[in-house]
Amino acid sequence: MKAGILGIAVDILCVQFLFITYQIVYQEFLTVEVTISTRHGSIAEATQDKIRSKVEKLQRFYDRLTSIDVTVNLEKADVPKIDVRLLPEQKNEMIASFESDDLFGALDQCIHKLEQQLRKLKDKTHEGRSKPGPEVTGEV
Repeated sequence: MKAGILGIAVDILCVQFLFITYQIVYQEFLTVEVTISTRHGSIAEATQDKIRSKVEKLQRFYDRLTSIDVTVNLEKADVPKIDVRLLPEQKNEMIASFESDDLFGALDQCIHKLEQQLRKLKDKTHEGRSKPGPEVTGEV
């Protein structure tokens, strides 16, 4: 009886190990290159980290993103403009821009616009796969 229980415990441990290994490899695969640049000024490292963490969440909507470019234009210091450019794998780039008196408010608006674009892209790709073929009848 002990050998049977021990065998089951070993099997469970092996499955858990494989699952954890898969998660680690999958997370490595999902990393996306995020580039943050500024025009007419600079932003603090902490602000860049917060921007990076917000835009990386776009991968939840489409996991085949190759790069995300964020440009913060500080030409008008009281009204910063943010441009976010996404490059999905084998698709056209997506761009969202927003100008606001709040830097993170503008970023949130850009992210919202891109979420909509990514949902639309994902729906299009899934829609194309599920289309039924032409009906075949026995009559000629």
